[in-house]
Amino acid sequence: MIKIIFRSLRHYWRTHLAVLAGVFVASTVLTGALFVGDSVKASLRRLVEERNGGINAALLGNDRFFSQALAGKVAGATQATVIPILQVRGKVTNETSTARVNAIQVIGVPEDFWALRGEAAPI
Repeated sequence: MIKIIFRSLRHYWRTHLAVLAGVFVASTVLTGALFVGDSVKASLRRLVEERNGGINAALLGNDRFFSQALAGKVAGATQATVIPILQVRGKVTNETSTARVNAIQVIGVPEDFWALRGEAAPI
């Protein structure tokens, strides 16, 4: 039985070598793809954390509004910095022309919001 296996290996050595080379190339490509994917994932995570500015969670009310006192209650219960903001949809029109922009986000933030990133409040 072993004699037959060695004869087969000797006779088809080129085919076995090609299969081995194919497996090597495929495993190298897959390993490289995993490394690149991991690197991209880490880069995107770092980018998101930089853009977040220290914000870990958000509570959106969609079509409901929350009172500002709720921010104080959540801050007291979680020992976290909680900053209430107002986010509504709106539209902008130009009084002198017919120019109009629909579906914009209007965001109102208190002075404390800018302290999250250590920046001064804009104008």
